[in-house]
Amino acid sequence: MASADQESRTDSDARLIYDGQCPLCRSFVSRYGLSEGRLELVDARHHPEEVRRLERLGCRLDEGMVLELGDERYHGDQAVRMAALAGRGRGPLSRGMLWWLSSRRRARLSYPLLKAVRRVMLKGLGVGPIRP
Repeated sequence: MASADQESRTDSDARLIYDGQCPLCRSFVSRYGLSEGRLELVDARHHPEEVRRLERLGCRLDEGMVLELGDERYHGDQAVRMAALAGRGRGPLSRGMLWWLSSRRRARLSYPLLKAVRRVMLKGLGVGPIRP
């Protein structure tokens, strides 16, 4: 018998659950080739069941996107780092950003700034936190 967590999952090997109303998150997903291949993109704003499932597992989506690769789950700076390792930058700036985020240390040090920029952008757009 499948658990509640398994019931809400699909057959995809890789899933990125992110904030689809965040321009920074959308840019990261589209600019770095993350929509290509076998990666399922899940906009948390349209899937409250995913938000609830991830919160039960200790992952708050307002604190960072989540990347699920098979049985592994990465949250926040770890998710961005793993996604950067799999991404394909278009142009020197994009490739440079992927290179920067592909380092565990650089991703960890940069992530608080990325979260702060996200919060400012969402506040400026009048968008509230992600709620299940």
